[in-house]
Amino acid sequence: MEGGVIATATIFKLGKRTRIFIVVALLVALVVVLGVRISEYDLVGGCLSRITLNTYTHFTFNYTAALLYYSSLATPTGLEVVYPGSHTIYLADDQALDYYALLKIYNVTGNPEAISLARRIYSASLVYGGLFKYWNPVFEVVGSYPNTTQPMSGVDVTLGYIDGYTVRATVFSVNPAFNYSAYADQLAYRVLLYLHLGEYTQAEVVFGRLTKMWSGVGFADEAYSGVYQTYKLADYLVAWRALEMHRQTCSFT
Repeated sequence: MEGGVIATATIFKLGKRTRIFIVVALLVALVVVLGVRISEYDLVGGCLSRITLNTYTHFTFNYTAALLYYSSLATPTGLEVVYPGSHTIYLADDQALDYYALLKIYNVTGNPEAISLARRIYSASLVYGGLFKYWNPVFEVVGSYPNTTQPMSGVDVTLGYIDGYTVRATVFSVNPAFNYSAYADQLAYRVLLYLHLGEYTQAEVVFGRLTKMWSGVGFADEAYSGVYQTYKLADYLVAWRALEMHRQTCSFT
């Protein structure tokens, strides 16, 4: 409808960023109806307040398609490849995201294939130090936070080879030169980090910056080059909900 946003997570053509969209989408809900326009919010009485409008954002998620996707990524190693047919396995951030998404799918659908795949990923990851050995900012959506607020950037490294697959990871380290404020997903993760640290005012400021990137269609951040990255809308919804549920938010409906 006019003024609204419709985001549908039905899986068709897939790539590496799809799994980020899926796991974040699963954390939002099966169907979310938000009576808001993303680009409008106000500070009222010193706390964040959102205007309720007669417009809606409808968010639906196809669990069956998501499970088919994860099944297509499975390998004999127990770990999952980057995309169907690939011979590259990323330990981070892929395995942790896949694990939590499959747990959510199982909890909602009861499909035994989902929990079986999740257990295989978890067990296979132990050989490499576990799901969170190589920390990634997206892990904040599942409650794993860094021990610093300094900007961090990642470098892809090859860790080895197994059964014909190349095992890689994105290794993050402190990088003061990295401008996280230029990227919508990084701003969303920063909102979550500040809320975790109890720095509500900072979370509020960062959320304002994130909201200003919304073009009415997608997030026009530094990575935008004519095609919007849909997973950033899901990241936004997680940050939105975290603020909505926070005790210091006066009105966020």
